[in-house]
Amino acid sequence: MFNIRIPDRFRLLFPCYFAFFVSGAMVLLVGTTLPYIIEEAGINYSVAGGLLSAFAIGNLLASFVNPVISRLMGRKKTIVMLSSLVPLSWIIITLLPPVAVMYPAFVLLGIGRGSVSIINNAVVNDNSDGKPAALNLLHMTFAAG
Repeated sequence: MFNIRIPDRFRLLFPCYFAFFVSGAMVLLVGTTLPYIIEEAGINYSVAGGLLSAFAIGNLLASFVNPVISRLMGRKKTIVMLSSLVPLSWIIITLLPPVAVMYPAFVLLGIGRGSVSIINNAVVNDNSDGKPAALNLLHMTFAAG
């Protein structure tokens, strides 16, 4: 279906693999920083669980936000815009704002992470000639991150 030469395919897929590796590391960062956020912000476990839920809700919302923006702006601009939510959210979170600000920051963090997942899965799937090995490798790099 897609006749892309091997070097061109590598050049196309390697950034997807790297982005998934970084995305996996970022997801681990959420869990490892939460105890420090609990201690420093003086929040209880219920609020901290709500922050994790907000992250998951943002990840789910990416499924609705990403296709609309991608259709309007294209994949490249969409991934740049939505993945920039990840560092922006982390900057907000590290400032330890009030909980009312942390919840939207975790939602935006989830949207950024979910968008990376959606677009990378689409790019790898579209360029793997229907073979599952490329997608398996993509998800393995997430786990390695």
